[in-house]
Amino acid sequence: MLKNHLIGGVRKGALTEEQAEAKFQAWLEEKNAKVDAKKGDLVKANEAEAAKKLEAEKATNEARIAAAAPVVEEAAAEEAAAEEVVAEEVVAEEAAAEEAAAEEAVAEEAAAEEVAAEEVAAEEVAEEAAAEEAVAEEAATEEVAAEEAATEEAAAEEVAAEEAATEEAAAEEAATEEAAAEEAATEEETPAAEEK
Repeated sequence: MLKNHLIGGVRKGALTEEQAEAKFQAWLEEKNAKVDAKKGDLVKANEAEAAKKLEAEKATNEARIAAAAPVVEEAAAEEAAAEEVVAEEVVAEEAAAEEAAAEEAVAEEAAAEEVAAEEVAAEEVAEEAAAEEAVAEEAATEEVAAEEAATEEAAAEEVAAEEAATEEAAAEEAATEEAAAEEAATEEETPAAEEK
């Protein structure tokens, strides 16, 4: 709003543009200073209020502690006696736990050895099975190769036999056609000879 007022003054010639900008900047700085001062006052007020609350709470806690001091001393004595009993029980429990742990360790070691032996046996069985399977696969591969070779050989023989039969049939047909042609030629010559 102030900026608009200053621009109006520049239009009327009452101010130069530089003067209007300087006045506007001075007003902005003054306004920001007032806002910052107000924020600072609010922060100080909040800190002072928090300090008062803290002091009141400390006074209340001190009064409560002073009232509970005799009870705390009795409780501390009872707690010390209870801790001694608990310490004795803990020592007994630890000894029993160590003994049980030792027995468990021995049992686990025996079980681990047994498992290792079983694993070794299983690996040997697996290796033997793999070797037998490899031999069986090799034999099967050789058998398949032999069958394929036999099949190819039989197919080649069959093709050769078919070709031979085809050639033979072609030769017979050619011979038949040649005989028919000769006969036809003979028949043609015979009527010609009769006509003469």
